[in-house]
Amino acid sequence: MPVYHFDEQNLQGTKGEAFLDGFFAERGHYIQKATRGQQRLGIDRVFLKDGAVVRVEYKTDLLAHKTGRVFIETVSMDSSGKQGWVYTSQADLIVYFIPGLKRIVAVPPDKLRGEIARWEHAYPTRAAANEDYSTHGILVPIEELERQASQVFQLPPDAFSGFNPGED
Repeated sequence: MPVYHFDEQNLQGTKGEAFLDGFFAERGHYIQKATRGQQRLGIDRVFLKDGAVVRVEYKTDLLAHKTGRVFIETVSMDSSGKQGWVYTSQADLIVYFIPGLKRIVAVPPDKLRGEIARWEHAYPTRAAANEDYSTHGILVPIEELERQASQVFQLPPDAFSGFNPGED
């Protein structure tokens, strides 16, 4: 099993966050970075638009375009039994970015939580090893994630000027 390095994953996530910030800002959202307290609740950004406030958690998946599946984290740290983001996020919306497909999927976390029991029986589960612990999740087909979505954005072919997730 490959070992994932937190710093490397964090760098790719930071690149994804910057891309998403620009994408949503261009669509009229005022974006605030989450406070440290909000981050502990699984909130990365707060979107403000037309008087509405939406708490958002970003996810960037660099492998989904190859596997056809997204990783829905059910256990964050198996060494401590800490639940994964699908259970703990206090965000109003999960924004799942799949750069390889040039796609952004926005889905309410409650919709995901409502499907977990079914997905655990229907789809494979996997562990992703980090240095000192493993993260566990369900490998859900992208189409299934999109069925739960409130919005799916298909990006134009030139959408990645300035964002190349595989390079530093």
